[in-house]
Amino acid sequence: MNKVAFLTMDVESYYDATCLISKNVTPNRKYSCASQVKRYLDYLDNKNIKATFFVVVSFLPEVKEYLLEAVKRGHEIGLHALTHKVIKNQNIKEFDFDIKKSIQIIKDELGVTPISYRAPCFEIDEQHLKVIHENGLVFDSSLRSSPEGYEKLNDIVYKKDSYYEFIVKTKKVLGKTINFHGGGYARTLPILPLIKKQIRNSDAYIFYFHPFEIYEGKLIDQEGLSQLEKSYLNRGRKNYFNKIKKIIELLVLEGYEFKTFKEFAK
Repeated sequence: MNKVAFLTMDVESYYDATCLISKNVTPNRKYSCASQVKRYLDYLDNKNIKATFFVVVSFLPEVKEYLLEAVKRGHEIGLHALTHKVIKNQNIKEFDFDIKKSIQIIKDELGVTPISYRAPCFEIDEQHLKVIHENGLVFDSSLRSSPEGYEKLNDIVYKKDSYYEFIVKTKKVLGKTINFHGGGYARTLPILPLIKKQIRNSDAYIFYFHPFEIYEGKLIDQEGLSQLEKSYLNRGRKNYFNKIKKIIELLVLEGYEFKTFKEFAK
């Protein structure tokens, strides 16, 4: 099997960042960073690369026009959440309702039925995973470690019956758990050499980020945030899109094929 790469975006508002949700900050649509989805789409199309976009449904009013363009251009639309709240705080009945409602809204608004899913903050358990499968979501990318009872297809993809898990793995480096596949570590730390090594030594790679992370303008200062939270929201944004481009260039040089989840399953 050829080396395969999966480029993904968690399509959520700047105000869906966990530290802002916890402070109950009122969203300002002007600073939701929705336009960064279009910016990324244009770059992908220039490279003839298809990606998977995991959508927070409450963000659809701001980002709908860009996601309709993504559908038109052949990208995959997946589900991230109805609202960006951690699943462990929802009972099964509430979660099932949210999943059903989210799928229907995406179908109504974008004309596609999502079959891929990623849980907010990559937190999901077996009970909630069962609910997403019962609702027709066959591809999941919420786990950070290998699932039990699944067949390993490559370094990050596992299959059981008709269900697939696309693992967003972490790695211990100097005592810290580092995420090589996106998130705050990839944006804020100089880890390109480590990413380059991983890409060279793997047969599959997955990458994710959020629209606000490639917004290079000034974001609204929010009251009540710690210095660490402020640093997380702002550090590395100015150069992050260029870093992402370099990661994609490394994948190209190493001979990776770019696939959506659906394309890989076919």
